[in-house]
Amino acid sequence: MSIKELTRQILEKMSTVGKWQATFFELQLQLRGKHNFLAMDRYGASNECTYRKNHGRDFDF
Repeated sequence: MSIKELTRQILEKMSTVGKWQATFFELQLQLRGKHNFLAMDRYGASNECTYRKNHGRDFDF
């Protein structure tokens, strides 16, 4: 089982985590090197501005 599959299964069991938060968390695990909004723009599906706006949301573990 890969890390991506394991993370997806864990996040599905957490009822308070939204779709965008799950996508953001999975992207954080995939990034190598610097974890900034520009790198997320490069490797993620959304643009840099979207990551900046949604970064302030609460994430209830």
